[in-house]
Amino acid sequence: MYKSKFDDKLEFEFDPLRELHKDNAALLRWHGFPYKQKVIDRVVQKVPGATVLKAAGALLSSCGVEANAVAAFRLCHSPDQWANFEKRFKDEQAAFVLAKAMYIRDSSAKLRQAFQEADARAELKRQVDEVAAKNATIKVMRYDNGDKYEGQVHDRHGVLIPHGQGTLFVRDVATKDDPLATPTFVPRYRGMWMNGLMHGPGRYQWDDGSSWDGTFLLNELNGKGIFCNEPEVEDDDEFNSSPKPSPLVRYYYRGEHVCWGSGSSFSRVSFDFWFV
Repeated sequence: MYKSKFDDKLEFEFDPLRELHKDNAALLRWHGFPYKQKVIDRVVQKVPGATVLKAAGALLSSCGVEANAVAAFRLCHSPDQWANFEKRFKDEQAAFVLAKAMYIRDSSAKLRQAFQEADARAELKRQVDEVAAKNATIKVMRYDNGDKYEGQVHDRHGVLIPHGQGTLFVRDVATKDDPLATPTFVPRYRGMWMNGLMHGPGRYQWDDGSSWDGTFLLNELNGKGIFCNEPEVEDDDEFNSSPKPSPLVRYYYRGEHVCWGSGSSFSRVSFDFWFV
């Protein structure tokens, strides 16, 4: 809404579709002038010697009331004072142009902010739906031998099998054979699964503490990985003064050790994996 700074009672809409004078640009040069051309023409007809711009200015001064615009001309002592009506028209037009530019700028900023907020809400909803869809596939399964699996699963013919991101836990060997001990679990494999098999990046740990951190192909070591021969030592263990074991970079192909990181070696290595 445009509100005149010359008259508090004068206000009208910033409406780009309400261009009453788009066909009379040579006369007014103000397409958004709020009063129709026929009203201006009637004022000109009733006031001999008045021009279109003077009549338009008088209408602005009278807030569009035709009779008051005609009376404004007659209240002037001489036609020389009619120039004030034309000046009022030009001043109002200049003020309207500035106000409309600010209105468009502010409206555009609000629209941009609204679009950004809508995009942010859509992105948040997408992330929530993605997490919800992922969580819907996360299950905890226990096996007959006491092991358990926590992670994403896939329903294959009514049977849930590991598929996606998940961790296999096995009974700790220290408490496995003691029926009175509280059962504790240690991670055997943490990583990606496909159709019940270790497949993709993951970490496998044996009972003696050695581990492989690398890639798997259908339950077999495959590609580059890091092999640790001994259990990892916690960095904050102040009572442990023994040096930490150095990890070994190795390369495997379908379970066969083909190369160390510093040289070649072709030897078959067999590991006792946990198979689903």
